Amino acid sequence: MVAARSSTHAARPVRKVEEGVAELERVQKADPSIPHTWFNLGVTHKKNGDYPRAIAQFRRMAELVPNEPITHFNLGVLYRYTGKTDDALKEFEIAAKLDPNFAAPLFQIFDTYREAERMQEAGAALKRFQ
Repeated sequence: MVAARSSTHAARPVRKVEEGVAELERVQKADPSIPHTWFNLGVTHKKNGDYPRAIAQFRRMAELVPNEPITHFNLGVLYRYTGKTDDALKEFEIAAKLDPNFAAPLFQIFDTYREAERMQEAGAALKRFQ
């Protein structure tokens, strides 16, 4: 009896997420000018590993609200995950410029250069981060 209760409880969050995604998609279709539908669906697709769909959602969010640094940071992370290093660096730079106190994009710039073995650029980026 306990196992049945556990599996029932485990299934609830999945259904709730699916219901939430369906509702966001419905609202987005009805009014595509609502930015947070794009952002939240981007986060969901990113979390689920569906990077192309996440990128599409965050791109649209960036078009609607171009000065939102978290959106650009998420795009940078997604581009990095998909091997688009130059696009990732561009988005991290935008995020860093939009919010100079946001340390995460500065670290990602450093780490992206380091991973690409572009050590001179990594060193310069590290100085910005420190």
